[in-house]
Amino acid sequence: MNERIDQFLNFLAVEKNASQNTLAAYRNDLAQFTNFMASVYPGVAPEAMTKDHLVRFVEYLREEMKYKDTTVARKVASLKSFFGFLAGKGSSGRTRRSR
Repeated sequence: MNERIDQFLNFLAVEKNASQNTLAAYRNDLAQFTNFMASVYPGVAPEAMTKDHLVRFVEYLREEMKYKDTTVARKVASLKSFFGFLAGKGSSGRTRRSR
């Protein structure tokens, strides 16, 4: 999954001209999610993740980490952007183009 995260962060930097602060925040949010998944749901590939996995992560952020709603919302937005990026990629790893 780290390779996919690197591709996503590169996309944000090159295509979206994201600031270094934005990239650092996304990197942190995605690393936290990756670590959570590895510890709670080891071996689950990104394409096999479900809404239930994401709901459990949000519960973890709120209940165990005691993050404020604004922080949780930012982390969820990071995940939505990341999974949206993955959904737009073909099996070759290249971004799909509209025909």
